[in-house]
Amino acid sequence: MKRIRLSNREIRELREANRFMAPVLEGADVVEIAPLSEREHLYLVDGEALFLKIIHNVGEYLVPTLFLIYKS
Repeated sequence: MKRIRLSNREIRELREANRFMAPVLEGADVVEIAPLSEREHLYLVDGEALFLKIIHNVGEYLVPTLFLIYKS
């Protein structure tokens, strides 16, 4: 799986743009994006798959993975 590591600036912008992800990204050292397909991207925070971004015809959806739900 190909992973794209985000810079500190990109992490800060992501945290500001999405209040849902902000608490999880607050203490993160490494945030990576792994494209699964053209319409699905997996967000890995410190090596753990925590969010799935689904791009649909009507918009974008960001959903927590079961790992994040179990961890919470």
